[in-house]
Amino acid sequence: MMLKELDVTPGGELIIGHAALKEAGLAGRVQLIIQAGEIRIVPEAEFESDADPFPVDKHLMQIDREQQAYEAQHSQLLEEYAGQYIAMYQGEVVDHDEDSGGLWQRVRKRYGKEPVLITPVLQEARQTIVVRSPRLLENIR
Repeated sequence: MMLKELDVTPGGELIIGHAALKEAGLAGRVQLIIQAGEIRIVPEAEFESDADPFPVDKHLMQIDREQQAYEAQHSQLLEEYAGQYIAMYQGEVVDHDEDSGGLWQRVRKRYGKEPVLITPVLQEARQTIVVRSPRLLENIR
């Protein structure tokens, strides 16, 4: 069930008015499930009060497992695929290419929405990303 009118405060708080809930046919407590840019509203009768309010995203867990497999195999992968992009699925390299865009297209065609890790094979198993922000510098002074 989707609501038409939702208000978000500047602080990020989500406000749903009683009138909007009543119009949507909902009474009593509801649970909002926000995933992949979509908000679902589940009436109290359809959820358990002790249910996890933050369900685990299975796709993120799979990508984490693929990342761990990549790190465990990094030295062998570096010998074979240095400077290329690889696609890992279920702990195995399923494709590789120097062009990440072409690799991504082939992977999506073959695996659809299944979680597949696409990563460059670099000297370090984990990339360090440095983000510089003028706001952070202002806070230091």
